[in-house]
Amino acid sequence: MATEYNINQQTYGRNGFGTQFSDTVVSASLAAATDTSYTVPGTLPAGALPAYTSNKYLAVFSYEDAADVWVNLGAAAAVPAGAAFAAGSELNPPARMVKAGDVIHMFCTAGADVSISLYSLQGA
Repeated sequence: MATEYNINQQTYGRNGFGTQFSDTVVSASLAAATDTSYTVPGTLPAGALPAYTSNKYLAVFSYEDAADVWVNLGAAAAVPAGAAFAAGSELNPPARMVKAGDVIHMFCTAGADVSISLYSLQGA
């Protein structure tokens, strides 16, 4: 069970980062040049309505200072190759919406410590 993401009604979602501590936090020391994955917990039971089930989350990422961590959802993360733009991983995203069962992949060229805090999004 993840702590519910409760946006202050006065800011209407523009500043949601004054949240309480999450009860669902994972951390890892990433090995250099190794794709590391984390599966978002939980499932949506058959026949359940999403409004009554916590199956979407705000994943808030924290990275070791000066760490370059590449993140991808559902596919191996990798450092971009060359100067041309291509679809792929995102560098140090601060937060992203994920669903139960999604697999978050992380990759860094040098080792780095990272953590992910999950906040449930009701009705998202």
